[in-house]
Amino acid sequence: MMIWRRNRTYTIYLHKVCKRTTERIRFTCIKSNSGVRPVLLCSSDEVRIKIKPVFENSFTLIEYVKGIINATDLYELLCDLDSKEERGRALFPEYLSQDEVLDGLARAFHQQGLSCRRIQQLMGRSKTVINNFLRDPANYGTRKSTGRPSKVSDRDKRQIIRKASNSVASCGSIKKDLGLQVSSETVRRVIQKNPNIRRQRLKKAPAIRRENRRKRVDFARRNVRKDWFEDIWSDEKKWNLDGPDGVKYYWHDLRKEPRYFSRRGHGGGSVMVWAAFTSTGRVKLAFVPKRMNSAQYQFVLRRCLLPFYRRNPNRQLEFMQDNAPIHVSRSSRAWFMRHNIRLLEWPANSPDLNPMENLWGILVRRVYAENKQYQSVGELKQAIVRAWHEIDQETIDNLILSMDNRIFQVIQRNGGPIDY
Repeated sequence: MMIWRRNRTYTIYLHKVCKRTTERIRFTCIKSNSGVRPVLLCSSDEVRIKIKPVFENSFTLIEYVKGIINATDLYELLCDLDSKEERGRALFPEYLSQDEVLDGLARAFHQQGLSCRRIQQLMGRSKTVINNFLRDPANYGTRKSTGRPSKVSDRDKRQIIRKASNSVASCGSIKKDLGLQVSSETVRRVIQKNPNIRRQRLKKAPAIRRENRRKRVDFARRNVRKDWFEDIWSDEKKWNLDGPDGVKYYWHDLRKEPRYFSRRGHGGGSVMVWAAFTSTGRVKLAFVPKRMNSAQYQFVLRRCLLPFYRRNPNRQLEFMQDNAPIHVSRSSRAWFMRHNIRLLEWPANSPDLNPMENLWGILVRRVYAENKQYQSVGELKQAIVRAWHEIDQETIDNLILSMDNRIFQVIQRNGGPIDY
């Protein structure tokens, strides 16, 4: 075995298999009064030690190096560097992790005849760790599985994941279709352990036929550069006294009696509301009959929409409405022509494009906050009007600004439903 020599530089050549290149490391060990101090050098005056074989792990590398340099000196070279990252880069860059280097050193110390206590002192590891490693180096650090073996094979797990991917099938139906001799709970656990699949509620989306998809794309392409701040957005909505249909949630304290949400027949009563907004503010809100005809719709427009146009005579506004029968009837179109109101050509089955739908959602959360229920139609009307006047202009502007993104998503999804 060759011990370090004073003021001599050692060079180790490491061959990278994957990159087919050679890495060179140069260092020297200088003796001083305080002990051995390893120093990395870049001097041309050196003694070259070429390592030609390809090493698969730290053990084979250190076993080869220890015939040239004493293992203790090699470890002291490691410990002199400030951090584990610097140690790994200095000795074995891009080849070995720090744990692999220390494992190889433990093997080298043990083959030199050092005791476990001495190896513990040199490496700064506990005696138990050193004993466990030297007892079975090949299997050290590998965790053994405990408990009963899984009844579901890896192949079955892959089939379960493929069956559940973007599916509405229940765990029981998946188990039945695959013919698995396990419980539905086992199937559910397999799905829950997959990081790419999670259970969530289906999003509501309009039913869009192929013809309407094409019309939606045409509408989006025509209006890519449109100024949406020059439009008036309108819509109708039905409001129930008992609140909107859907699931009700609350924080249940298990120490107290559960709460119940009681519903009356037909929601306890309802009202129909027409509303519209634009970039300059809200149009007057109107309570309309639940089943309007064209004449009643024109009366609402004459009472609420025309005053807004008279207050803004110099603006070239377009009026947006959906394709409900009372909106597109011949009498209604004639009424718009008589009053010189331009209409925005709107594609069918496109509530997700109308920002008024999102404004309705904001109003619903305010009117029915904390599962609020109303005892009379008059009380509900007051709450709707109060929430309507509390809508600030910033909220309206944000909804109008979202139109550019809606148009982009329609084109991107070839006329399909969007995220609004």
